[in-house]
Amino acid sequence: MGRWAHTGPWRRLRGDDIDAVARAMTALEIAPLADRDVDALSGGQRQRALVARALCQEPELLLLDEPTSSMDEHSRGLIATTVTALSGAGVTVVQTTHDAAVITSAERVVRLEDGRVAA
Repeated sequence: MGRWAHTGPWRRLRGDDIDAVARAMTALEIAPLADRDVDALSGGQRQRALVARALCQEPELLLLDEPTSSMDEHSRGLIATTVTALSGAGVTVVQTTHDAAVITSAERVVRLEDGRVAA
C-alpha cells in the first residue's frame, strides 16, 4: 500500500517498487513478517510496519504522531535511526512526542502547552 502513490491502488508492483518496500522493511527489521497480515502483528511490529509503509512513499515531508510510543528500546532505536537518516537525506520530518530522548536529538523543537506554542 505504501507504493500506491507511485503505482495507483491495486496495480502490480514494478522492480523499483519492490526495492523500495524491501529497503523500508529491512530498515525497520520487519522483512521476516512480510507474509503476515498487519492485524496479526504485535503493537510494536504493527507500528514499524506503518512507518515502513510511509517510507515506501519516498516522501519529501514525513509526519509522525508518537511513532515510538509503547515500543521497546530496540524498536525505538530503529525508528530513531531511520528518522535521522531520512532527515540527513533531505526529508523534512515532523513528529509529535513526549520522549525526552527524541526531543533532545531533534534539530528544532516546538513545545506545546494546552494547545498553544509555549517555546
